Amino acid sequence: MDVAGKIIKAFGSKIFSALVVFFYHILITKYLEVREVGEYFGIYAQLLIISLFLRLGTDQYIVKIVSNQKDSENKLQNTFCLISISIVIYSLVSILLKVLGLNLNNYYILTIEITILSILSAILKGKGKINLGLIAQNGLFQLIAVIILIYNNQKININELINILEISLIISILALLTIIIKNLNRNFSIIIQKPDFSSLKEVKDYFLVSILSLLFPWTGIYVLTLSNDDFNAGILGISMRIVTLYGFLYIAVTSVLNPMISQLFGNREYKKIKRLYKTITKYLVVIACSTLAFIIFFADIILKIFGEEYLEAKMLIIILCIGQAINIATGPTTTILTMCSQVEKVRRNAIISGFILISFSYIGYELYSIIGICYAYSLAMISNNFLNFRDTRIVLKGMK
Repeated sequence: MDVAGKIIKAFGSKIFSALVVFFYHILITKYLEVREVGEYFGIYAQLLIISLFLRLGTDQYIVKIVSNQKDSENKLQNTFCLISISIVIYSLVSILLKVLGLNLNNYYILTIEITILSILSAILKGKGKINLGLIAQNGLFQLIAVIILIYNNQKININELINILEISLIISILALLTIIIKNLNRNFSIIIQKPDFSSLKEVKDYFLVSILSLLFPWTGIYVLTLSNDDFNAGILGISMRIVTLYGFLYIAVTSVLNPMISQLFGNREYKKIKRLYKTITKYLVVIACSTLAFIIFFADIILKIFGEEYLEAKMLIIILCIGQAINIATGPTTTILTMCSQVEKVRRNAIISGFILISFSYIGYELYSIIGICYAYSLAMISNNFLNFRDTRIVLKGMK
C-alpha cells in the first residue's frame, strides 16, 4: 500500500479514536462537576508522568527498533527487561509506602496498566499494525469506559471513575496481547533476558524527549493542580482535549511515517525521505489553516456540548489552536529528526521549549490566571517547532 493509502487508513483510525475520546470526555462532564473534572485531570496527569518514567520513555524507540529489524529482537528484549525492572522497583516502593501509611500514589496499579498498554501499542506500530496501534493508544480503553458509563447511567465520583478505567485497561491489555500473539511474527520473541544497562545510553535521548513532549499538554494541569485550582483545571483540561482533536491527523500522519522513515533511513534512501517530507508538509499546511478556521468559528457550539460552564473557554481554545496550527504546518519535523538518528537535536529543542513552557506557565498563571498558561503553551509550541523545522532543513540538506 502507498503512503497516501496508509495515511488514509491511519486517518480513519485516528478519527474513530478521537471521536471516542471526545465522547468519553463529554460523558465525564455530565457525570462530574467542573471541579471534579479538574481533580480527575490532575490524577490522570500524575499517572501519565509516572507511567512515562516506568517505560523509560521508550515508545518511539520501540517503534524504531521493531520496524528496523536489524538486531531488533535483542534490543527489544533488553528494553523489556529494563522496563520490567523499573516496574518491579516501583511496585515494591508503592507497596512499602502503603504499609508505612504514606499513600503518596493510590493508583499505582492503574499506572502499570497504562505503561503496559503504551508498550503494546508501540509494538503494533513498529510491526506495521498502525491502525491497531493508534486505536490501542488513543481509543480502546476509553471506548470500553464509555460503554460502562452508558450502562451505569448515573452520577459517579472520582474513585468510581478510576475503578472503571482500571477495568477498561485490563480488558484492553488482554485484547492487545491476544492480537499480538495471533497476528505478529511468531519468531519475534519477547523473552526477558539479562539486562544490558549500556543500552540506557541509547534510550536516554528518547526518554528526555518523551518527558518534554508530555509536558506540552499537561503542564497547565500540573500548575493548576499544585495551586489547588480544580475548577480552572477542569476548564483547561476540556479545552486541551478539544485542541488535541485538532492534531489528530498530524498524529495519524506521523504514526505512519515513523516506521517508514526509519526503514528508508536504514536503507539510505535519502531522496525518498526528502520527497515524503515536502509532500506531506504541503498538505499539512492546508489542513492546519482550514482546521484552525473551523474550530474558531464553531468554538461556542463545541463547548456548549460539554455544558454552559465551559463556554468561558472560547478564548483559551483560540490561543491554544494557534500554537497547534504552527505545530502542524511545519510538517513532521520530529519524525524526520528522531527516525534519522538526530534525537539529540529534538532533545535539545525540547529542553529549551520545555523551560519556556514551565517557567512561563507559572508566571502567566500568577499574572493572567488560566489564560496566561495558554499563552505559555502557544509560545513554547511555536519555539519548539521553529527549532525543529530549522534542524530538519539542515539534516535534509546534508543527506546525499
